[in-house]
Amino acid sequence: MPARKNKILVTGRPGVGKIDLVKRILSIYPNSSQAPPESSTQPLCIPWTIDTKYYTAEVGFWVDSAEGVTQTDVEAWEVLNDAVDGFMFVFNRSKPETFEDIRAWSKFLERCQPNVALCVANTAGAVDEGAPCADVDVFEDWCIANGVEFVDVDTSAASRADDGRALEDVGKERVGFERIVEALETNMWDGMRRKQTPARARQDAEDEEDSALDDLDGIPDTDPMRKFVELLGLNFADDGDGDGDPGDLDAFEESVQKLKRLRAYRRRSSLMSLQTKEYNLTLPEAERRAALSLGLESVVETD
Repeated sequence: MPARKNKILVTGRPGVGKIDLVKRILSIYPNSSQAPPESSTQPLCIPWTIDTKYYTAEVGFWVDSAEGVTQTDVEAWEVLNDAVDGFMFVFNRSKPETFEDIRAWSKFLERCQPNVALCVANTAGAVDEGAPCADVDVFEDWCIANGVEFVDVDTSAASRADDGRALEDVGKERVGFERIVEALETNMWDGMRRKQTPARARQDAEDEEDSALDDLDGIPDTDPMRKFVELLGLNFADDGDGDGDPGDLDAFEESVQKLKRLRAYRRRSSLMSLQTKEYNLTLPEAERRAALSLGLESVVETD
């Protein structure tokens, strides 16, 4: 059975603040902040339950520390490509040398192709928060060339407004730590469970209605199904303007429910044996009409 692609690999040198960053993410979600690591050796496996307005998902952080990473070290992770859908490389924003290890991960990212790939300039140790990130242009250029998003944890909307844009416009973009959370939350994680929001419920109802109406396409006026539809109070006539008005919404929804039951009845009827059909054909016209009326009554009265 293939592994779920729902792991986030967090890597970087010791002391760059990887665990603290993960804890900060987990602190937003009370259900996850209490969860202990699933392992005490490298890599640490830390479960995370993402619970947003729209979905829930069970994912996990794999936190690994390494210095002087080689291509051989990176290749050892490739056996887990099918499980990794998030990648976060963390380095100390005040120590440019801690950035260098990400270069060895370029082949891994090319082969794994995680939907979320972040390079995080973090604040770790006794440094001035908000101080300019050293060599930021060099870091960003490498990230752009390798399909990685560069995120400076301490970037704020105010610090992004120095390029002439209004602060309120810049504030619409998530930056810094908020951008990390946004990137992880908006990913379509394997195994995610969507929540039934009012908008989604309305869309599902509309899809079912469209499916029910599509079943009537091509049915001739002489077909008994048309008679059923007319007796159920549904009017599918097209006046040519394409703006079909369903009338009162409650009545329309009730009619759609009846139509669904009618479809179920029709499916059951289609399973009649050939002998039964032949027997019905031998009945007088009056008796066949009576049988049809009884079938319609059973559909309508199950409301």
